[in-house]
Amino acid sequence: MKNSANHARAICIHVRRTASLMTMMTIIPFLISFAQGGWQLRSSGTIQNLLSLDFRDLVTGVVVGDSNVILSTTDSGRTWAVQTSEPSLCLKDIDLIDSLNACAIGHNYIQAFPTIVSTVNGGQNWNMVLQDTMAGYFSIRMFSVNRGIISARTGFYSPWILRTRDGWQTVERNTFSFYHYDDGHTDEGRPFDMEFPDTSIGFIAGGIWDGDGAVVRSTDGGVSWATIFWCDYILWGAACPSIDTVFVVGVSGMIYRSTDMGDTWVNQRSATLDTLYAVSFFDNMTGLAVGQGGTIVGTTDGGQNWNLQESGTSVTLRGVEMLSPDVAYVVGNSGTVLYTNTGGWPPTGCDYVAGDINGDGSANGIDVVYGVSYLKGGGAPRVDCGAPVGPCPQASPFYAAGDVNGGCSFNGVDITYFVAYLKGLQPMIQWCEDCPPVQGR
Repeated sequence: MKNSANHARAICIHVRRTASLMTMMTIIPFLISFAQGGWQLRSSGTIQNLLSLDFRDLVTGVVVGDSNVILSTTDSGRTWAVQTSEPSLCLKDIDLIDSLNACAIGHNYIQAFPTIVSTVNGGQNWNMVLQDTMAGYFSIRMFSVNRGIISARTGFYSPWILRTRDGWQTVERNTFSFYHYDDGHTDEGRPFDMEFPDTSIGFIAGGIWDGDGAVVRSTDGGVSWATIFWCDYILWGAACPSIDTVFVVGVSGMIYRSTDMGDTWVNQRSATLDTLYAVSFFDNMTGLAVGQGGTIVGTTDGGQNWNLQESGTSVTLRGVEMLSPDVAYVVGNSGTVLYTNTGGWPPTGCDYVAGDINGDGSANGIDVVYGVSYLKGGGAPRVDCGAPVGPCPQASPFYAAGDVNGGCSFNGVDITYFVAYLKGLQPMIQWCEDCPPVQGR
């Protein structure tokens, strides 16, 4: 949803006696604007472009971007803590290793030197561990605190791989070329997104200088790379939900899939001509790709069908991560952070009118009286979505229609809030983000 998560909450009025609620019997209709899709806009607190993200679990993650932006959340992006690195960088990619250790890559604004920064205390301090000259870094993957790999380019625009076994204290650097096996020539290019389904097998999606694209594969942990796919479109993003299955995305909405570890590829129709910059899959079937103009496309059948989703924004989206079939995050330009707990699809699991505690199709003073009766041992509200997932209290049963303050539970606080709403002291009813009403209600 676009609307309810970020509205300020006014002061609630305490209801002293049930008898006073009888004055609220007049039916007061209300209208609430619902998002057409399943994405919720999170307030990141910045207008800088956000370029990469990594989440450790369903609710805990870090986002990085321009102007030294490092943002961390422990509540699904409802609030963000600001972190900074030394030196000040444009940060392109981040990889969380564990709760304390992480590495990020970027470049220095003054000299444009590619730089690696790391933290060993959960982001309280980020310090430089390596800086190169005349080069560029694109993607970082850490297998452990000590072992990691970076896709990069040299100052002469050759594809470059950096590897470490001691936390970037020492670095092995190897160049390679994109090889066009049809006519036998090699090309320079940029190795963009890099994915490793295990510590040995890796794939990189790249862009060739003439506008073509290619995929390279390593079977020895990134020591050597061989070109396994060539196409007419620059490829920006890669995802490997399993060791056999690989997806790459790129210019003009192109999506290609391999199910045999990259030996053969199929061109999938993505439902868009917009450039796709990133792709993420939870498993071989369920995935999302994001890109230009706020475009989000999703699949639940391994890419046999890709369908457009309503993102609620027109800014370019740069990164996506699926953490379950339902929970995913997206970041993009102008400080954009999006969250979904429906896989990005319009919610369909709970058909109700927010505040309609007695189930008659409207929310008014009668529902307040009904809610008080329930809390005193009377009949239960008609709509129960089940205990919501996520960081909210795991109330069971969870009566969605009665939760009017967005707290993801139904109790006396909701009755107080409801009365304040009916008296015009609250601007709107707020439903639980983990169980929104279906579209159009």
